[in-house]
Amino acid sequence: MRESERKRAIAGLGMAFISVFIPLFHFILAAMALYTVKDIHTKPLRLYVRTTKWMSYLTIGMSVVECLYWVYVLFIH
Repeated sequence: MRESERKRAIAGLGMAFISVFIPLFHFILAAMALYTVKDIHTKPLRLYVRTTKWMSYLTIGMSVVECLYWVYVLFIH
């Protein structure tokens, strides 16, 4: 095993683990956004609250799917 191969293998593993954890951070941020707007009922802000909610739900769904994909690629496949 050459040193350059070892460095590339370590770099690849690091990038793969970062790819797994980034969706988790997105999930946390989306949940925090939902928590922030949960009790806003002012009529002029309704569009902002609706947009925040559907974007957060979309982000949560995408991050769950992405986490499942990376877990499959890294550990099951």
